[in-house]
Formats: sequence, C-alpha cells, structure tokens
Amino acid sequence: MDAPHLKKILAFLLALKNLERNPSENEKKWWENIAAKLQLQLKLRSNSWEGIEEDLFRSLEADPSLKQLYQSYLEEINNIEYNSIIECIPEWSELEKQFFEDNGDRLIPCGSFPVDQQPDLKTDEITNVTIFVLTNKDPIAATKNVNFIEKIQQIINLPKQRGRSN
Repeated sequence: MDAPHLKKILAFLLALKNLERNPSENEKKWWENIAAKLQLQLKLRSNSWEGIEEDLFRSLEADPSLKQLYQSYLEEINNIEYNSIIECIPEWSELEKQFFEDNGDRLIPCGSFPVDQQPDLKTDEITNVTIFVLTNKDPIAATKNVNFIEKIQQIINLPKQRGRSN
C-alpha cells in the first residue's frame, strides 16, 4: 500500500477509535466489505485501491461525525513525516503478541499470510490489523486496543500540546 492510501487507512482507524457512538449494522457490513477487499489485496500482493476507497467514503458519507473525525485526522497525518508513522508500527512478532486471547487463539487469522510467512512490509502489518479491526464484533473497542494507533495519535497531538503550553 502506498503512502497516501496508508494515511487514509490510518485516519479511518483513528476516526473509529474516537467515535463516540456504536456503529450501525450497515456500517459494520461496509467495514467488513472493506476488510475483505484489503485481504484480497494482500493475498494478491496488489497495491490496487479499487473499490476500497469507494466503500470507505460510502461509510463516511453515512455518518457526518465519523467523516469529520476522518477528515481531521487525515489532515493531521498528511502534515507529519511518513517515516514517523512507520516508526510507530511494531514488528509482526509484537503485533502477534498483542492479539492473542487467553485461550491462545489468534485474533488476526485473517488468512493474509501463510503460517510460515510474515508480512513483507509494515504496511502489510497495518493492513492486516485493519482487517482484524473491521471484522471484529466491536470495531471501535478493537481500535482502542491497538497500541500503534495510540502512538500515532500521540504524534499528531504532540504539536498541539506544545502550542498550548507557550
């Protein structure tokens, strides 16, 4: 996934994390559709954004508060250096540890990677986590449990905090 699309996905995850209401069943279906397209993209090792962005914007148009959050986060993400974002993403082994349930079942079984392989790029890891979040029964709660989303939000908020203290 290239930088502009990665930033859109991260802005969407941040918007979900900060949404102050429960999603509708229709929204969850749209998000599951986005996850299915992202999963196919990973399997095919494709950078195609076809259909994904359309579904993303359809879900945003259905909810003005989600759209406003998304636009705000996208603007902020576009103002920070891409490498700062990538540095927030942990290695695959760290993500796997974060997403184990007590019973040992993987929470990210998305089928995106064969058992004996790991993601090639950190963008693959972000995509796989996005698939997990969007297919979770509670996507908003799932985003709150993803450490790197919190780190990115802290980077975005850091300049604002500095500006307030002066």
